[in-house]
Amino acid sequence: GRIQALEASGATVLRFPRRAGRIDLFALLAALFERGVLIVLVEGGAALAGSFVRDRLVDRVIGYHAPALLGAGPPVLGDLGVTTLREAARLTVCDVTRLGPDVRIIATTDAGNG
Repeated sequence: GRIQALEASGATVLRFPRRAGRIDLFALLAALFERGVLIVLVEGGAALAGSFVRDRLVDRVIGYHAPALLGAGPPVLGDLGVTTLREAARLTVCDVTRLGPDVRIIATTDAGNG
């Protein structure tokens, strides 16, 4: 199968317990840390990004904004259960850089501010 093909190509395949039907992110990050991985880029869609934010596993957010209005589009984050602005996950902006017509914003979360 797919796992055997990955292992045959030299990849290390890790297996993790599930929590609420999804991979336990705490176990995943602990295993990566044990292997010396200190930085993880999460770019897997709104559900995965939302899970990392909801579990307070994000310390830095990098967003790119283009000067274009699309109307409705794909969500950036899955549901965080936030119903008021007071409950919103707050960020501290660290850097704003123009990249041609676009803007990159780097911000930290409470986890990244300590």
